[in-house]
Amino acid sequence: MRPASLPRASLQVLCLLLLAGCGSDTSDPGPNPPPAPPSPPIDLYALPGPALDRLTLAAAPSSGATSYTIYRGSAPGVTPGPATKIGSNNSPGLVDGPLAAGTYYYVMTASNDAGESAASTETSIVFAPGFSIVVSSPQPLGLSGDHLDVSLTITSTFELSTVSADVGGRSAVLTFVGTPGQGRWRGTIDLTGLPHGPLRMSLAAADVQANAIETSVPFLYNTSPVLTVVAPINYEVARPSVHVTGSCADDTNGCAAIVIDFVDETLRPVQRLFEGSGAALDFDLSLASLGVGGEPLLRFLATDASGQADTVFRRVSTEAPDASLQVAATVPGRVLDADADRILFVDSTSADAQVVKLRDRAAGTDVTISSGTAAVLGRAYLTPAGAVFLRERSGFPFSTLFEWRNAVLTDLGGALDLRVGGSFAAYGTGASAVSTTLLRRNTVTGDVVTVATGVSITGRDVAANGDVAYWTDDGSVWRFRHGSGAAQISPATGLNAYPLTDGVNVVYQRRTAMTPAGIGTYEIELFDGTSTTTVAPGREQDVISAGSDYAVDNGWTAYTKAGSGGQLQVWTRSPAGDEQQVTFFGSPSSIAALGPNGEVVSKLAGSGFRYSAPPSAGAADLGAGSATAFVFVGGSLLKLVGNTVFVATP
Repeated sequence: MRPASLPRASLQVLCLLLLAGCGSDTSDPGPNPPPAPPSPPIDLYALPGPALDRLTLAAAPSSGATSYTIYRGSAPGVTPGPATKIGSNNSPGLVDGPLAAGTYYYVMTASNDAGESAASTETSIVFAPGFSIVVSSPQPLGLSGDHLDVSLTITSTFELSTVSADVGGRSAVLTFVGTPGQGRWRGTIDLTGLPHGPLRMSLAAADVQANAIETSVPFLYNTSPVLTVVAPINYEVARPSVHVTGSCADDTNGCAAIVIDFVDETLRPVQRLFEGSGAALDFDLSLASLGVGGEPLLRFLATDASGQADTVFRRVSTEAPDASLQVAATVPGRVLDADADRILFVDSTSADAQVVKLRDRAAGTDVTISSGTAAVLGRAYLTPAGAVFLRERSGFPFSTLFEWRNAVLTDLGGALDLRVGGSFAAYGTGASAVSTTLLRRNTVTGDVVTVATGVSITGRDVAANGDVAYWTDDGSVWRFRHGSGAAQISPATGLNAYPLTDGVNVVYQRRTAMTPAGIGTYEIELFDGTSTTTVAPGREQDVISAGSDYAVDNGWTAYTKAGSGGQLQVWTRSPAGDEQQVTFFGSPSSIAALGPNGEVVSKLAGSGFRYSAPPSAGAADLGAGSATAFVFVGGSLLKLVGNTVFVATP
């Protein structure tokens, strides 16, 4: 009976499922080669099925072939010819049968207009009607490293008694896993020590009636490359270069290709930064083309000759090389906060990507204060006795507050909008967004005071003297002072919100109008303990932000309002009430930090940071790197960027 052709779709599925990959001969015969028959097919195999009295033959396609012919014999040494030919197909797969029990030998040839190829390597099968096998694993990537996971779907007329697989003398008895009619025969073979490259896996199955089949399928023992990037670490600062060190290991002791791309947040490549190959990485990588002031994501991609790949990502920080910044310290991760003696950071070199550590700057020693998989949210704060920080959690509130005090870590439960001033921390807690309680914690003693209930979930501040400023959903700003309780300090006009306090003044925003397009008219108000002054008159703006549009420190107030050219400039008001313009740029500027002596760090729209020390109108360049924070410490100004603490030297 003439064999049925194997449908193209079925062949493609079988090709994908086998480690041989149904690859092709891609040798280049040179320009304008003379017509020639194709190369012989490779990786021929036979499996019982799909019908229980037939078997399926398939091989890898040959380049340039337009048809394939199968030849069968009952003894080894099949010779292609009319007597042994059983059928042809335009793809390298056929179904042969019906067949009686016996041992069959097969070869395949490939043909085109120039002729027929030589025969493929012979394959054989011990066949018995009553079996159908589908191989869905081994997988091309060498699942589980050097361990081959075998997964077979077997249909049989009679109950199976044994199923086994073998590679190079390494055998495994397969067991049925799953529910009746839905499971598979599975097992694992350790390939360690076998030569990498093309191998064949022998399969054997027997039923309770002593019917048995034996065959083999090809696969490629080729483990994926292993790419190790030692440097840069995550958040390492480039000015504008970083040094790259690492290695790439593969079956051939090196990788066919190694590339480094700048990718967007969807991981799509944007710009190629490096192309190379080999086993070692040791060079300087320039990020000058990416500009400064960002945190680009780099993708390191290594591939082997068969196209298997390994990928490593690194988030780095970019900083200007000529800014008035000197490196004071670096850590193996992202800096969260720093003072004269300590650095709080997330260790990006740890297997746990969210290990929070504290560095003693004088001794250079690190202490792990918290570990876990939940992300650290926002800025974490050093305190006199340790540190406080928020970690992501599910459900409301969406973060958990942790305090590390006197070398002990405490989970303080769900919390919102953490702010720290001196030894005090202010945060919200509660069961829902409409029922929140504002607490103030003394991070030295552990004492907790309830400041207010039913407050807004964001937009509060705490000063070093323990004052807490907050706002309520009715648009009122309040100040809590220990011993005096809470008092409303905003007039009953407009929407008053997002206050900041230094224990002397409270500065906040007032929205007096809102257009249908969502543009607000905002004023900036200053409460000095007795009366309220509008320090920045109303202006239409999409949004106005605490910290970048107004700030307070040690009796000084900074705020943005229009200069003579109509652009937003930074202004300051001294403790004595004297006002002066600090920035004089041709583009809008905002506040990045305010120091206790009236120093201002400003941010220019589309540019970097500038440092101004009143009453001078001059401004020193502080670079464009994306700062975690600017910190004024003992007369010094620190800029925290990526894994680096810089000292500003204006």
